[in-house]
Formats: sequence, structure tokens, C-alpha cells
Amino acid sequence: MYEEIKDKFKGLEEKLITPALLKDPSSMVKVSKEHASLKKTIDLIIELEKINDNIKQNNEIIKTESEGELQTLASEELILLNEKAKQLQEALEEEINPANPNDKKNAIVEIRAGAGGDEAALFAGDLFRMYARFCERQGWKLSLINSSVIGIGGYKEIIFSVNGESAYG
Repeated sequence: MYEEIKDKFKGLEEKLITPALLKDPSSMVKVSKEHASLKKTIDLIIELEKINDNIKQNNEIIKTESEGELQTLASEELILLNEKAKQLQEALEEEINPANPNDKKNAIVEIRAGAGGDEAALFAGDLFRMYARFCERQGWKLSLINSSVIGIGGYKEIIFSVNGESAYG
């Protein structure tokens, strides 16, 4: 299953360097987006394959070595490697089969102050600052679309877009 994904990625890389694609900007954008969407999946597959190779090597050490200390180290590392492989497998499954196809898209968020007057507007301001900080930590770009500010630092309404990998999800 992973070989098909790797072959598709390799084919996209080969397509990206063809001169014919450079002459067609719309196809170039389409192929580039598909290539970028598979990049994270390919990185996870490569990392999982390396971990699986290390697991095989540790199993060989455990079987062939008679020295107790080396076997103990290999056994301890094997436990960590198996846990890491399990985590990578779960991340890879989520990447290949997302729960919602829209999860990888950008988002537009609208916050409105409800009933409660100034306190509700202050809460809307706090909520916006919380989202802004979260977007900053995730490396996403936040763009203000529209806002209605009240005098004490809150918002009656604020609408903003969030652009970045998996922002909608």
C-alpha cells in the first residue's frame, strides 16, 4: 500500500521537472499542490520504514548476542521503537484516511458577542486573542476580514480567516 503512494509521489516529482508542465501554469499549480499534500505522508512512511529496520536489527541482536548487557540495551530500545512505530502508524493512517476531507483546508471564523452587553463583547475579544495566539503557535496566518470594536477593548463582531496546513481541522 505504501509503495503505491511512494510511486505516485515519485511520478509527481518527475512531472514537476518536465518542460511541458512549466509551459502550462494551471497544470503546474495542480501538480504542485498534489505533490505538497503527499510530502508529509511520504515523510511519515520513510520514518516508519527506518524504525521498522531498527526493530529488525534489534531483534537480530537479541537473537544472536550472548552478552547480557547488549541484549538488555537492545530489548529496552525495542520497547521504545515499537511505541514510536505504533504512533507513526496511527499518524500515517490519519494522514491517508482523514476523518473529514475538509480538515486540510483553510478556515474562516466568525465570533459574535451574544447577550450580555459589554461582558459578552469582552469575552469575544478574549476568544479572538486566544485563537490568534493558537494560530501563531501553529504557524498559521491569521487575516482580519471585518470587525466591530467597542470602546473598552472587546468586539461586537469579528471575522477572520486562518490560512495554513490543516487549519480547518
